[in-house]
Amino acid sequence: MPDVHAKLCANVLGGFLKEKKSPYAGEIVRQLTFSDAAFTIKNPDKANDALAQYLAGVEGALSAHNAILRQKPESKSKSLDEMLQKQNQGKLPEFVQDAANKNCR
Repeated sequence: MPDVHAKLCANVLGGFLKEKKSPYAGEIVRQLTFSDAAFTIKNPDKANDALAQYLAGVEGALSAHNAILRQKPESKSKSLDEMLQKQNQGKLPEFVQDAANKNCR
């Protein structure tokens, strides 16, 4: 199996990292990382597609956020809730691309 190199950039989470400290921030960022890496392993043909990797990571982070909200509805995040709305509107890829272009190398 070849080495896997995931492209990571937590800044694709919008303003989440700048919000007041969420008790679940670590879980969200870890899920971003795991989802990004899992995508890269499952899709070696997209190993150089940073946007696809970032999007997979964000989608994983949003899934984790949804799971947390089901158990702890008070654990809202303005940034993540806005991203969920963009996901529901089909605008998440555009948002992630803009965030990546501005904040990731």
